Amino acid sequence: MPWNRYVNHHLSKWIGKLESCTIVDAGMGFGRLGFALKLDHPQKELKIYGYDCYQPALDYAKSLGNAYTEIKNVDIGKERLPHEDKSVDIAIASGVLAHLHKEEGRHLMDELERISKHHIVTAPTTLHSHKKSLCNDPDIEPLAHKSLWTKNDFMEKKYNMRGFGLKGR
Repeated sequence: MPWNRYVNHHLSKWIGKLESCTIVDAGMGFGRLGFALKLDHPQKELKIYGYDCYQPALDYAKSLGNAYTEIKNVDIGKERLPHEDKSVDIAIASGVLAHLHKEEGRHLMDELERISKHHIVTAPTTLHSHKKSLCNDPDIEPLAHKSLWTKNDFMEKKYNMRGFGLKGR
Protein backbone atom coordinates (compact mmCIF):
# COMPACT_ATOMS: atom_id res chain seq x y z
CA MET A 1 0.00 0.00 0.00
CA PRO A 2 1.44 3.40 -0.92
CA TRP A 3 0.37 5.05 2.35
CA ASN A 4 2.50 2.56 4.31
CA ARG A 5 5.60 3.83 2.54
CA TYR A 6 4.64 7.43 3.31
CA VAL A 7 3.93 6.67 6.96
CA ASN A 8 7.10 4.59 7.41
CA HIS A 9 9.21 7.29 5.73
CA HIS A 10 8.06 9.98 8.16
CA LEU A 11 8.22 7.76 11.22
CA SER A 12 11.79 6.74 10.36
CA LYS A 13 12.80 10.35 9.70
CA TRP A 14 11.43 11.56 13.03
CA ILE A 15 12.68 8.57 15.05
CA GLY A 16 16.12 8.87 13.45
CA LYS A 17 16.60 12.35 14.89
CA LEU A 18 16.01 11.24 18.49
CA GLU A 19 18.03 9.21 21.02
CA SER A 20 14.81 7.87 22.46
CA CYS A 21 11.25 8.28 21.30
CA THR A 22 7.80 8.18 22.86
CA ILE A 23 5.10 7.00 20.46
CA VAL A 24 1.33 6.64 20.80
CA ASP A 25 -0.42 4.11 18.58
CA ALA A 26 -4.06 5.20 18.84
CA GLY A 27 -6.34 2.45 17.59
CA MET A 28 -3.51 -0.06 17.75
CA GLY A 29 -5.64 -3.08 16.91
CA PHE A 30 -3.48 -6.19 17.02
CA GLY A 31 -0.27 -4.19 17.40
CA ARG A 32 1.30 -4.45 13.97
CA LEU A 33 2.74 -0.94 14.06
CA GLY A 34 4.49 -1.34 17.41
CA PHE A 35 6.19 -4.55 16.40
CA ALA A 36 7.23 -3.10 13.03
CA LEU A 37 8.73 -0.04 14.73
CA LYS A 38 10.73 -2.18 17.16
CA LEU A 39 12.03 -4.33 14.30
CA ASP A 40 12.88 -1.30 12.13
CA HIS A 41 14.66 0.60 14.92
CA PRO A 42 16.42 -1.93 17.18
CA GLN A 43 19.09 0.57 18.21
CA LYS A 44 16.57 3.13 19.51
CA GLU A 45 14.89 3.30 22.89
CA LEU A 46 11.23 3.36 21.89
CA LYS A 47 8.43 3.77 24.41
CA ILE A 48 5.28 2.77 22.54
CA TYR A 49 1.85 3.21 24.09
CA GLY A 50 -0.99 1.35 22.42
CA TYR A 51 -4.67 2.20 22.87
CA ASP A 52 -7.79 0.56 21.50
CA CYS A 53 -11.28 -0.33 22.72
CA TYR A 54 -11.46 -3.81 21.18
CA GLN A 55 -10.29 -6.04 24.01
CA PRO A 56 -9.67 -9.22 21.94
CA ALA A 57 -7.12 -7.29 19.84
CA LEU A 58 -5.44 -5.89 22.96
CA ASP A 59 -5.25 -9.36 24.52
CA TYR A 60 -3.69 -10.75 21.34
CA ALA A 61 -1.10 -7.95 21.16
CA LYS A 62 -0.19 -8.54 24.82
CA SER A 63 0.25 -12.26 24.14
CA LEU A 64 2.84 -11.59 21.41
CA GLY A 65 5.47 -10.01 23.63
CA ASN A 66 6.83 -6.70 24.70
CA ALA A 67 6.90 -4.32 21.75
CA TYR A 68 4.57 -1.96 23.62
CA THR A 69 5.51 -0.20 26.84
CA GLU A 70 1.83 -0.10 27.75
CA ILE A 71 -1.34 -1.47 26.17
CA LYS A 72 -4.57 -0.02 27.48
CA ASN A 73 -8.28 -0.21 26.73
CA VAL A 74 -9.20 3.38 25.88
CA ASP A 75 -12.16 4.57 23.83
CA ILE A 76 -10.03 6.87 21.68
CA GLY A 77 -13.06 8.51 20.09
CA LYS A 78 -14.42 9.71 23.42
CA GLU A 79 -11.78 9.64 26.13
CA ARG A 80 -8.84 11.91 26.84
CA LEU A 81 -5.56 10.18 26.02
CA PRO A 82 -3.47 9.65 29.18
CA HIS A 83 -0.58 11.95 28.25
CA GLU A 84 0.32 15.53 29.06
CA ASP A 85 0.27 18.21 26.36
CA LYS A 86 3.10 17.78 23.81
CA SER A 87 4.68 14.99 25.90
CA VAL A 88 4.68 12.46 23.04
CA ASP A 89 7.16 12.64 20.18
CA ILE A 90 4.94 10.90 17.62
CA ALA A 91 1.29 9.87 17.65
CA ILE A 92 -0.31 7.82 14.92
CA ALA A 93 -3.83 6.72 14.07
CA SER A 94 -3.45 4.41 11.10
CA GLY A 95 -6.66 3.37 9.40
CA VAL A 96 -8.69 4.23 12.51
CA LEU A 97 -10.92 7.13 11.47
CA ALA A 98 -13.27 5.00 9.36
CA HIS A 99 -14.06 2.98 12.49
CA LEU A 100 -15.23 6.10 14.35
CA HIS A 101 -18.18 8.40 13.87
CA LYS A 102 -17.15 11.86 12.59
CA GLU A 103 -17.39 13.58 15.99
CA GLU A 104 -15.31 10.79 17.54
CA GLY A 105 -12.71 11.08 14.80
CA ARG A 106 -12.46 14.82 15.33
CA HIS A 107 -12.02 14.22 19.07
CA LEU A 108 -9.20 11.77 18.33
CA MET A 109 -7.45 14.20 15.98
CA ASP A 110 -7.70 16.95 18.62
CA GLU A 111 -6.18 14.59 21.20
CA LEU A 112 -3.32 13.57 18.90
CA GLU A 113 -2.60 17.22 18.24
CA ARG A 114 -2.72 17.99 21.97
CA ILE A 115 -0.35 15.25 23.13
CA SER A 116 2.19 15.05 20.29
CA LYS A 117 4.91 17.01 18.58
CA HIS A 118 4.24 15.10 15.34
CA HIS A 119 1.25 13.02 14.32
CA ILE A 120 0.03 11.03 11.37
CA VAL A 121 -3.56 10.11 10.61
CA THR A 122 -4.50 7.82 7.73
CA ALA A 123 -8.01 7.26 6.41
CA PRO A 124 -9.56 5.51 3.42
CA THR A 125 -10.62 7.84 0.64
CA THR A 126 -13.67 5.82 -0.37
CA LEU A 127 -16.39 4.23 1.71
CA HIS A 128 -16.51 0.54 1.11
CA SER A 129 -17.51 -2.56 2.97
CA HIS A 130 -14.79 -5.00 3.86
CA LYS A 131 -15.05 -8.71 3.96
CA LYS A 132 -14.72 -10.02 7.48
CA SER A 133 -11.12 -9.94 8.67
CA LEU A 134 -9.15 -9.46 11.86
CA CYS A 135 -9.35 -5.67 11.44
CA ASN A 136 -12.71 -5.19 9.74
CA ASP A 137 -15.88 -7.03 10.63
CA PRO A 138 -19.20 -5.23 10.21
CA ASP A 139 -20.78 -7.54 12.80
CA ILE A 140 -18.37 -6.41 15.56
CA GLU A 141 -19.19 -2.83 16.54
CA PRO A 142 -15.62 -1.53 17.14
CA LEU A 143 -14.44 -3.00 13.82
CA ALA A 144 -17.27 -1.81 11.57
CA HIS A 145 -16.75 1.22 9.32
CA LYS A 146 -18.84 4.18 10.49
CA SER A 147 -17.65 7.24 8.57
CA LEU A 148 -16.20 8.53 5.33
CA TRP A 149 -13.53 11.21 5.45
CA THR A 150 -12.90 13.72 2.71
CA LYS A 151 -10.10 16.10 1.83
CA ASN A 152 -12.12 18.96 3.34
CA ASP A 153 -12.18 17.24 6.74
CA PHE A 154 -8.40 17.47 6.85
CA MET A 155 -8.14 20.89 5.23
CA GLU A 156 -10.24 22.32 8.08
CA LYS A 157 -7.49 21.21 10.49
CA LYS A 158 -4.75 22.47 8.14
CA TYR A 159 -3.23 19.01 7.82
CA ASN A 160 -0.57 18.28 5.21
CA MET A 161 -2.17 15.70 2.97
CA ARG A 162 -0.69 13.07 0.71
CA GLY A 163 -2.32 10.49 -1.53
CA PHE A 164 -5.90 11.70 -1.49
CA GLY A 165 -7.86 10.02 -4.24
CA LEU A 166 -5.23 7.39 -4.99
CA LYS A 167 -6.41 3.84 -5.43
CA GLY A 168 -3.95 0.98 -5.33
CA ARG A 169 -0.59 1.85 -6.86
